[in-house]
Amino acid sequence: MPDGHPVELWQLSLPNGAFAHFTTYGARLVALGVPDRAGHIADVVTGYDSLEGYLKGARFFGANAGPFANRIGGARFTIDGVEYPFKPNRNGNLLHSGDRGLDAVVWQAEAVQNGVAFSYTSPDGEFGFPGPVDYRIAYTFDAAHTLRIEFTANVAKATHLNLAHHSYFNLAGQNAGSIADHIIEINANGFLETDAESIPTGKILSVEGTPLDLRNPTRIGDRIDADFTPLRNCLGFDQCFVIAAATKPKSDLHFCSRVIEPQSGRVMETHSSLPGMQFYTANYPIPDVAGKNGAHYTLRGAFCLEPQYFPNSPNLPQFPTTLVRPGKEYHEVVEYRFAVSS
Repeated sequence: MPDGHPVELWQLSLPNGAFAHFTTYGARLVALGVPDRAGHIADVVTGYDSLEGYLKGARFFGANAGPFANRIGGARFTIDGVEYPFKPNRNGNLLHSGDRGLDAVVWQAEAVQNGVAFSYTSPDGEFGFPGPVDYRIAYTFDAAHTLRIEFTANVAKATHLNLAHHSYFNLAGQNAGSIADHIIEINANGFLETDAESIPTGKILSVEGTPLDLRNPTRIGDRIDADFTPLRNCLGFDQCFVIAAATKPKSDLHFCSRVIEPQSGRVMETHSSLPGMQFYTANYPIPDVAGKNGAHYTLRGAFCLEPQYFPNSPNLPQFPTTLVRPGKEYHEVVEYRFAVSS
């Protein structure tokens, strides 16, 4: 790091050549190699070949947004009568915890079975959030090509937490160009209504009869430019879907989405313990910093599927609570399961 703090790279390999690489900078995923239908391995996440790239390039490539992913309206919340104001970083609101979050600190790493676990203690007041908070993010990658991410946190003061993995995927390969031909299915009957600044109003709207009805396999390019206000406001997909199966017991993982890349045959399913999932299609300019192997990433050249609690939940009591109190551990799981189609 610029201050001299060392940063580590951790590499996991499977016998068939599949791989997953991580760094202690932000506890982030920097590479993920999975096979196509012919057995050829390709890296399917955007990223950089060096730490310098992550310091200067796209902030959330492979990162875990937090302490509170997505948006908080008015950049403030109140706990037990105490208001916690934050420095706004998006038109008077808070996006991904502000200009700096858990993605920008160096974590401690240790080997675990089939993976690596990262830990970090955030002091009271860091990023504006109550603390201290002890965080742990454990990744495993197994022979079934399942990338499992387990988030845990224990707090000394009541606070709101919402951790979300933010890798950018392209199942044809990390620098393969447009994702328009990817086929997506999202297990959601509803999505969150938002204002013009993408802040949830508290209402859940039905996907029925809208371009956001992705309950059946749909080519991304066939919907992304539809004349529909939520798509126009975000220049494409950037909506939080309400996962239909999230009423299962909390200990269960529920099916969130499936994506198929027809040419390679790669398939990615997302399963999680969380009630929502943000689907984002890289609609905004990416910093002009060369990516892996000199890649120049373009608009709509990758997608994000981010299981999470609903944005702005601290200010909307009708949403599932994100409040975590001392003695109650925050614990959520996300799995990205890879396979191939015939």
